[in-house]
Amino acid sequence: NLYNCPYPDDAIWSLRGFVAESIALKDQASIDAGIKRLFSEYSASKNLPMAAVHTGRDLCRVGHPRASELFQYVIDKHPDHDQALFAKVCMGHVHIQQGQDSQAKAIYQKVLNDYAKHPRLAEAIDLMAQGYYDQAEAEVDPHQDTVPEKAKEHFAAALGKWELVINRLPETPHVTACAYHYAGLCNRYLNKFDVATKYFQVVVDRWPEYEYAWHLQYLVGR
Repeated sequence: NLYNCPYPDDAIWSLRGFVAESIALKDQASIDAGIKRLFSEYSASKNLPMAAVHTGRDLCRVGHPRASELFQYVIDKHPDHDQALFAKVCMGHVHIQQGQDSQAKAIYQKVLNDYAKHPRLAEAIDLMAQGYYDQAEAEVDPHQDTVPEKAKEHFAAALGKWELVINRLPETPHVTACAYHYAGLCNRYLNKFDVATKYFQVVVDRWPEYEYAWHLQYLVGR
């Protein structure tokens, strides 16, 4: 696709896939070549901001140091694009991974202030919560019955963000259902099983078409 597709706005997603597979293969030379090509050959593509953020998120998931470079590029070069909002949130993810929770908190608060009226604010807050949640899960040893204190702090921080989506923002079918889902999981990790069950049951009752509603019904029974 990269060499034969005549439409850069479409081919850019193949480049994103190329970088993602290079990350999986731990092929640093291909990662670097893919990022270089993204900026040099697709700078005029309308899809560059989204492709850069998605590629940065792929890098961030494995703790790759070049993730912040992708996010900062979108923030600097496309400050008025919707994706700049998500790039800023993802910069918070980088700080969380580096143990700099206070810096992440400051970024998130600024996003909440600056984008208070933005139509995609719920998605951005959901992404903030996911950053805390992913870090918390990484800190949990699946072979141990206890949850480390640092992981509890991150689960609690994630829970606070998802409760913000639930209690303070207009309802949107997918994002709100997702917030209830993961708020329940956070409570489950925090040993608040009754509260977790209530959150899961809300999803089952109100959004039975939600893709994980069946699994949440199973967790209620369990």
